[in-house]
Formats: sequence, C-alpha cells, structure tokens
Amino acid sequence: MTDGAKENPSKTQSKEWFAQSLLTLMQIKPFYSISITEIAEQAQLARRTFYRHFNVQTDILEYLIQKLCVKYIDLLLEQSDLSFSNIALVFFNFCEANKDFLFIMHKNDLLFYLLQKFNQYLPEIQLRVLGSKSLAEDRYSIYFSAGGFWNLLIKWLDDGAQESPLKMAKIAGSIIHHFD
Repeated sequence: MTDGAKENPSKTQSKEWFAQSLLTLMQIKPFYSISITEIAEQAQLARRTFYRHFNVQTDILEYLIQKLCVKYIDLLLEQSDLSFSNIALVFFNFCEANKDFLFIMHKNDLLFYLLQKFNQYLPEIQLRVLGSKSLAEDRYSIYFSAGGFWNLLIKWLDDGAQESPLKMAKIAGSIIHHFD
C-alpha cells in the first residue's frame, strides 16, 4: 500500500510533532477550539512551519487517518485467511492497538473523518484483498460489512473498549451467522 515515495526525514518529523501536539491538545480541549498557534507552541515549532506542511487543523487529522488506513490495508494484505471471522479479528486487533487515537477522535466527535477516509479505500480493499475476480455485488457487501464493523467499533468505544478483540470478532461473526 505504500507509495514508495520517500519524504524528507525532517519534514516527516515536523509533521509527526504537529500531529502529536494536536492529539495532546485534544485530550484537554475540544478540537474545534484548538488554534494553529497552540499546536505550533505545543510542538515547539514555528507557526510558519505548520503552514509548510498543513493548511488547517483538519489537515493534521487527514495525515493521521491516511497513515492509519495505509497500516490497516497493509495488515489486511498480509492475511492468508480472508474469512469473515479472521478479517473481524484483524479489524478489532487493529482497533485495540489504536484505541487511544480512536478514543480521542470519538471524544471530539471526529470519527466521521475516519469513516470517510476508510470508505474511500473500500474499492481498493476489495480489489487488493478480495481480488478482481470478486462478484459485482461484493462492492455492496464490502460497504455493508464496513458499516457493521464501524457501528460495532463505536459501541465498543462507548462501552470503554472492555471487550477483547477476539470477543468482538466473535460478536461480529455471531451477528452475521444470525442472518444466514
């Protein structure tokens, strides 16, 4: 999934510092009340450096979400078992590994950014994971499945992420089998 283009290491480091600063600030105040000046100060970088990498605060979210989606797709591509139960397990293991970020996004009512980006990747996921031989109706089933996973994720976060990834995968599987 990686595009092969290497970014300047100092540019990457600055982006990461801005991203971590935003996440730190989002833990103590709402996203929409965080200024670019605050992000730059938290990152201990100049405001003009922010504008070399981003235009607005939501660009940082886009950067973080893009990285997350790429990691998830790469993880899916590593799987030899593409059964529903294994994909559910991979999904919830990934959510568990990134739950701090997910909690911050949920707390700030920003999970929709993640869903929008993820949905943009669904055709690529279908092609790369399921292959070009998948049926035309698979394009609908992958969106259907993604919506189910999405709502389970939100409920899991609402409940404090208490259930293990294995338990969540079993719940997803039992729901799907309920409709067979």
